[in-house]
Amino acid sequence: MTRSDDAVELAVGGRPLRLRWARNRLHYQPSTFRLTLEGFEGLPAEGTEVAGEALETLLAEAQAALAPHRPSVLRVTVESGSALLPHLHALGFLFVRGVYVLALQVADLVRAPAAAADQALRLVPPAEARALASEGEIMAAWEEAYGRGARLDPATPDALSEEERRSLFLGYEDLDTELSVCAFEEDKLVGICPVHVGNAERERELGAVGVAAGWEERNTEMSHAMIRAVAERAEARGVERLLAEVDADAPYSVHTYAALPERVVESLVSLMYVPRWGVAELAG
Repeated sequence: MTRSDDAVELAVGGRPLRLRWARNRLHYQPSTFRLTLEGFEGLPAEGTEVAGEALETLLAEAQAALAPHRPSVLRVTVESGSALLPHLHALGFLFVRGVYVLALQVADLVRAPAAAADQALRLVPPAEARALASEGEIMAAWEEAYGRGARLDPATPDALSEEERRSLFLGYEDLDTELSVCAFEEDKLVGICPVHVGNAERERELGAVGVAAGWEERNTEMSHAMIRAVAERAEARGVERLLAEVDADAPYSVHTYAALPERVVESLVSLMYVPRWGVAELAG
């Protein structure tokens, strides 16, 4: 067993199994830590029991390392079909929500009929948007859209420095500035649709799509217009599909994507471990 400032590692049959922890800077809760499991992927079926025992050992070591921080909640996300799920449940991890990765075919989006309301919107890339709105207004719109999908751990952008906030959106190195869209109605910035470079050349990932404060009632129609605009630009560049991650308990994003032609390509499970709920004396 080895331990560092942010991880514990255990070798099992020559394979290093690792549990990492970190606080989420954009969802800053001092006593909440995000766990990441590494090395467990692709384990043969006969190795899952050994992996379960290793997971129990790693969790105990991680809790000992985190004890000075007095953690109240530990979060982890795994694939819905992961062989580790029964072991996580046995250790006291509780189901929180489902997270789904959706694939949208660009060709289908482009050929879908446009809503009449789309014509009232001016849809432009971030570089052009800077001539119509301040960077602060653009960042505020992004934070509004992002924050609406953060129901379990609210987004806390105010806890970040200006540079940190910018690095998560306008300064993010994977932001596709040619495909990302800002929506204006007359002279007002009303919505935002970030697009990120994906793992494949003909694939892009949609970020937090949504509207600025005060435009929530039109979130779905404006989001559809922005996604359609992204698809038109994407098709011209040879991009074939867009990926979107949707939390099952985030109604704004669920309602937006439920009306679009797409399919689920990955299903994840979000779990939480609450140390105090497992203390024996509290059960009685």
